[in-house]
Amino acid sequence: MAVKKTTPAGAEKASQPNKKFTLPESGLEVEKIPFKGKHVRQAQRLTDGDMSKAQFAIISVACLVDGKPITIEELDELPGVDVMAMIAEFEGLFS
Repeated sequence: MAVKKTTPAGAEKASQPNKKFTLPESGLEVEKIPFKGKHVRQAQRLTDGDMSKAQFAIISVACLVDGKPITIEELDELPGVDVMAMIAEFEGLFS
């Protein structure tokens, strides 16, 4: 009997290339890097336990904007529709 090789759940997604998309208002290019546990820890450090900052912190550690990291403060200055587009990329994490 042959042994069936299985792939852990989510492994297919993890091996996919980074997702890239354009923000609707500013036209900035965003690259969403594969989200890992280390990003959760980094985001927690950035928020210092303030959960109201969680979404922005996760975006700041798991996205590059025009090829560069973005800070929470820079996210504060982007058009709201652009920020909402980035939040939508992490749908399911915040529900």
